[in-house]
Amino acid sequence: MTSTISQHWHLVWMVAAFFLIVYLGSPRHNSRRAFVRVKRLLEQTLDKRRFTQFHNIAIPTGGGTEEIDHVLVSRFGVFVIVSEFRSGEITGGESQEQWKEKRLGRIHRWPNPLYRAKLQMESLQRILDMPREKFRLLVVVDGQDKPSKKWPEQVLTTQQLLSFLHNSNDQVLSPEQADLAARLIMEKQLPVPKKVTKTNLVRYGLAVMILAGIFMIYRDDLARVAGNFDQTVERLASPQKFDQEGARKSEQELFEESLVCAYSQDTNRCSCYQKEGEKVDVDFELCRQLSERGSILNQ
Repeated sequence: MTSTISQHWHLVWMVAAFFLIVYLGSPRHNSRRAFVRVKRLLEQTLDKRRFTQFHNIAIPTGGGTEEIDHVLVSRFGVFVIVSEFRSGEITGGESQEQWKEKRLGRIHRWPNPLYRAKLQMESLQRILDMPREKFRLLVVVDGQDKPSKKWPEQVLTTQQLLSFLHNSNDQVLSPEQADLAARLIMEKQLPVPKKVTKTNLVRYGLAVMILAGIFMIYRDDLARVAGNFDQTVERLASPQKFDQEGARKSEQELFEESLVCAYSQDTNRCSCYQKEGEKVDVDFELCRQLSERGSILNQ
């Protein structure tokens, strides 16, 4: 019966692990990973005196809010950056509604990221009240070793991004205009709500199933390890409760070791006392054995 239950839990956690792996390879998760990587890259390498950075911000629009991955404000313009993760071969033009990614022999289509970047830029442009030529529109594709000649010029790999920013030397904003733009974004941005999506719930559920399956399968081993750890801690704190082999002494053994016993060959009498001096009635033969092996008084 136990073996059957264990097999069922093996199946549960293996199935859950499979679907979790599938999720980790999904575009939704990979896009989040691309955002984190680009954000870390910009924060760690860009000169904060030249670029004011904003990441994952929401700004008000006529019909609600617009979320933007990355915004850089400097004298060289306002850079609106969309981060994407695509590991396959990408093809797509600036005016095409959908782009293609060829990966593992299959074609995946997704909306033109430049359209999304343009919408974000236009929303930001209305807030800052600046002309189009003050903005720089970029799509950064993570997961690509080298760029493709077929990409529009606004599309860069993660490795190209820093080189592009460092080589942007055309000053299009005065220091005062750049400061004003950064201040307006800071004032107008809205808190991005943490979304509890069905995908996140499924991901957390799968993780719980995996942990539950592993626990049910290995709970005896885990209990044994926990017991050994607790016993080791107790041995260090109270070594008198354990013998030389590390086994726990019984209550009877601890009781006998706490006694002070003395045997007189002249009178053939034996007495045992507790540490406090109170006499204890003990079998005569046991009393003799305790006195011969050495009591606490003799040690």
